[in-house]
Amino acid sequence: MERARAVRRRGSGRTVAVTCHVGPLNSVVENVARVTGPPVLIPTRGSSEQRAAIGGFAGLKKRHTVRQMEQTGCELVTRGSSFGRLRAALVSGGTVCIVGDVAGDRPARLLGRDVLLTSGPSELAVASGALAVPVFAIRKRGGQRILVGSVIDPEDCASAEEVHAALAEQIDAVTSRFLPQLHPAPLLTRELVQANAAREAAKARKRELRDRG
Repeated sequence: MERARAVRRRGSGRTVAVTCHVGPLNSVVENVARVTGPPVLIPTRGSSEQRAAIGGFAGLKKRHTVRQMEQTGCELVTRGSSFGRLRAALVSGGTVCIVGDVAGDRPARLLGRDVLLTSGPSELAVASGALAVPVFAIRKRGGQRILVGSVIDPEDCASAEEVHAALAEQIDAVTSRFLPQLHPAPLLTRELVQANAAREAAKARKRELRDRG
């Protein structure tokens, strides 16, 4: 994570770590916290009361994941009215770790399709002057690998839309490369995977028919 530490110094501490639903997300959070130090703020859906009300294995798994994050010095912040708090934390030299492939209102390309992704990461980076740093955890045989993408400095971009486009391009590249590790939970990415699988099956069928002819 030496590269990540260099990024941290360059950005005077202010960092928006942007990841996606590929690979073990806990590892992203743990490694970001190790580099930046606590607290790391993580915007999330639902309050602690709502998470406590989730029953069955899904509820146990979610609460276990939250405890793991909190033990590394992370703090979950409920989405919706959290922008001001996240911006203030960044301005004071803090770190936000956020998922960039959830549904939103800003156009992007993901797995060959036009989609609308969250504008949160790019807007936070521009509003606070923080560096936007793509960080991904990938499973590999015998362990995991942390990938740190190309750092995006909002001062080098003309707008939040340009920051968003640069982040979306890197998210798309990682998602496409490691598609088997994509989490099935997010509705947006699940629909994309299904559409991509149908498209690949159609291509395979065309190849088969062409080879027969």
